[in-house]
Amino acid sequence: MLCLLTASLLAVPALSAYVNQSREYNQGKYGDGPYQDVLFNFQKFPSSAPEDEYLFIAPRGQAVRSAGPYIFDRYGELVWDGTMFGFGQTMTYMPTTYQGKSVLALWQGNFNINGYGNGQGVILDEHYNVIANVAPASTFTSVYPVKRYDLSGYQNTLASPRNGYILDGVAQEIDIATGRAIWTWSALDHVHPSQCYLPPGTSGSRDSPWDYFHINSIEKDSKGNYLISSRHCSAVYYVRGSDGAILWTLGGRNSSFRQDRRTSFSFQHDARWHDDETTISLFDNAATGGRGSTARGLHLRPNSNSGTVDFIQEMLPYLRTPSLSQGNVDRQGNGNWILGWGNIPYVSETSQSGELLWAGQFGYGDVQSYTAHRAKWVGYPNTKPDLAIRKNNQGYTVFMSWNGATEVKWWEIFSTSGTQSRSVGRIGKSGFETTFSVESSNFDGFFVQGLKGDGTVLGTSRIRRTDGRDGGDP
Repeated sequence: MLCLLTASLLAVPALSAYVNQSREYNQGKYGDGPYQDVLFNFQKFPSSAPEDEYLFIAPRGQAVRSAGPYIFDRYGELVWDGTMFGFGQTMTYMPTTYQGKSVLALWQGNFNINGYGNGQGVILDEHYNVIANVAPASTFTSVYPVKRYDLSGYQNTLASPRNGYILDGVAQEIDIATGRAIWTWSALDHVHPSQCYLPPGTSGSRDSPWDYFHINSIEKDSKGNYLISSRHCSAVYYVRGSDGAILWTLGGRNSSFRQDRRTSFSFQHDARWHDDETTISLFDNAATGGRGSTARGLHLRPNSNSGTVDFIQEMLPYLRTPSLSQGNVDRQGNGNWILGWGNIPYVSETSQSGELLWAGQFGYGDVQSYTAHRAKWVGYPNTKPDLAIRKNNQGYTVFMSWNGATEVKWWEIFSTSGTQSRSVGRIGKSGFETTFSVESSNFDGFFVQGLKGDGTVLGTSRIRRTDGRDGGDP
């Protein structure tokens, strides 16, 4: 179940944006998947979370009626519903920079149960307009070409394993402006399938090839080399950019480092450099295949000279919960960590010292998000504010919202009578949808303006007539 609010306004009683440690949340009290209202279940409340930063989550799954990218504030209030801008199922989704400006980067496409699919990267500007599309051919992406491969000797159910099929894991760096691939790396050229842990099983046919490697993150460093994470090899590879050679391997069957229980991981995601490219964070799924009791975030320091790995920190969930797939670790500017728990619909924050600062649940049942991030964001949608009105015994209730507009602090409400209009009040923005009561019925319509904190007008809605008709622009 995922409680999400659509951008179209329905005049229904509002709930709080969150509940605390609610058992009823996981018993379906709030419905099978209603759109209204957004409802987070905080196991530990985010009282210290920054007010000017937002959560970026892309819920999907069988229990999610409107899968897509969303932005929430620190208390789980909806800020932007990307499905209303035409975006659907989303995998990787994060705020970043492009050409010196803040943008949103996300992957859109068809994604199957095996963890790969067909799609493309999309970059959005502050107006939520698409300014670039990135498809496999500077950004990074992975592709999965199907190749013939002799699967004899590997556990499989094929009648003729010598005529099997395998998915190659291919990483590419693509120039966004031209769409040209400027660097390509093939896993099959460098990593033998025997080094990985997931057997073909019932896969290996042309229609269902063996996904032996499964790339799930790529990062380029200042030396021009690449950090590549392979889920099914339970390893992170440091690859030389000039020729694709593997400089070292962290984890897996042939690790270049001596690792103990604290520094070992399996079926990981989201390997990233930190601290001038001397330390690595990753999301250790661990529990996949029974190789651990709980997922966790990990912060490690590989020492290539000594062949050792220093354990720096682990980030544990509120409940010691396995996460069978997906997940990420997002380091904050203050050194804290935001963690998305993949196929478990949770997001949390851990301090540098390992203290769990807060943990929130954003659904139950088959609800998941590939990643979760928190960052500053300023959104100026090119749309107009939305407005709905409802007659009551004393006059009218006005409902107003503006999907994705982060800078609105006040709403100015205007009534209309014929060609005349006048202000009937100003109210501070409260959550995604703000309500205002007008104790009079001597009007034929209303419109609203969204204002910045200093009173600057950001946008004006269309007029909504009291008989329900659209009244055009004021």
